[in-house]
Amino acid sequence: MFPDLPRKNNRREQKIDGKVAKWFEKNHPLSVLLEVKMKGGKLADHQRKLLDKVATTGKFSYKFPDGGRRTPLDIIVAKNIDAVLCVCTEDGKCECTINNNHVINIKV
Repeated sequence: MFPDLPRKNNRREQKIDGKVAKWFEKNHPLSVLLEVKMKGGKLADHQRKLLDKVATTGKFSYKFPDGGRRTPLDIIVAKNIDAVLCVCTEDGKCECTINNNHVINIKV
């Protein structure tokens, strides 16, 4: 189970989540399902359930909604992926839990 988190703050997350994604793209050997929270943010139940499922199975699929707007594609199916939850401070120090059991510290 991923660690419990305090309340969320999406604006602060928006400033750092892209940097965390780029770090994993450059440095992590596998693809990741990534959730970034600022210290003090809250992980929603549906997010926790998805991270737990991917941590167990290593698989993820998602159908993008067809809401009459432009979508990048229809469906994504991924295998051999890690579930990652990163809790970051505003200065870019992040503690990332991988597949519920391995913790790394990164700086973005």
